[in-house]
Amino acid sequence: MALEPLAGPFTITNRLTEAPVGKTIAGAPIWIDGRGLLLPISSEGVYLVQMDGAAYPVATESNDYGLALIDFGSAPATRPRWYGLSDSLGAYGEWDIDAVTLFKTTRVGESYVTLGRNYARLHDRYVYPLAGRIYARPLDLSAPGEIEASVDNLTHGVSLSWAVGNELVVGSCDGLVARYDWIKKTFVGEVRTIGMACLGLWWSAKHGVYVSLHDDGTTLALRVWAATVQPAVVGVPIPDAPLTAGHHTRICATVLGAHADPCAGEVVAWSLSGPGTLAPLASYTDDEGVAETWYDAPLNSGAEGIQIRAEVAI
Repeated sequence: MALEPLAGPFTITNRLTEAPVGKTIAGAPIWIDGRGLLLPISSEGVYLVQMDGAAYPVATESNDYGLALIDFGSAPATRPRWYGLSDSLGAYGEWDIDAVTLFKTTRVGESYVTLGRNYARLHDRYVYPLAGRIYARPLDLSAPGEIEASVDNLTHGVSLSWAVGNELVVGSCDGLVARYDWIKKTFVGEVRTIGMACLGLWWSAKHGVYVSLHDDGTTLALRVWAATVQPAVVGVPIPDAPLTAGHHTRICATVLGAHADPCAGEVVAWSLSGPGTLAPLASYTDDEGVAETWYDAPLNSGAEGIQIRAEVAI
């Protein structure tokens, strides 16, 4: 299923200088939900980028960094979980047993978990995407990465983000995105697409949208994508049978997105010109994007002078 654009592209711009940031990315960007995109740029440092492309410098070193929980060692149940940049490799404190923490590259001792891509530390292992697979390594890095799960088509998985419950979102530079259940160790649901290549693709659970990073030729840019299909076309209302005097007839209309995918859960408003009655005057679309209402023709009239309209209620 195709995701549909909501906003952008937004040129990523350093708000201190009002100049676009450089194009040479020095590692794997990290999405921090509710904060923004941590974007390491060669010779410039690490920026925190908002969804509208506004970028603010947060660190001068872009070669080695990680995402750590500040105030480590305290009980997560009694202390707020604050995020911050690590200034050295390897010492990141204690994590909540169910919390996932995302990184660019880091190491325990002298051993790297993985180079140049996002990975997640779970309560019992590290996981990271590579091609169309999820690899796992033990927390002490005593063994190399082993394939934990795979999915068709997601051949260039590069980025991870946190979804709800026990799901991670895997994004690929082909513009594909899939959800991974790290408890069941399996991909769930369908692979979705933004229909274009990108440098990274993440899910924002806070805002309910996908965010993608792009090379737009001379600049880097962000785009925002709807998680659900947005209405683009409302089909002509169609009766199940010819409108006949005195009959009760079902009327259907189909709501589709820009890529002809069905729009589920949309409210369709119905209107009638001519004799007879129409009820209900508003109804929801089903999983196929179809909404329905019923027309009652008067006893002395059939389809003459009848016009039924359907539109998505805003």
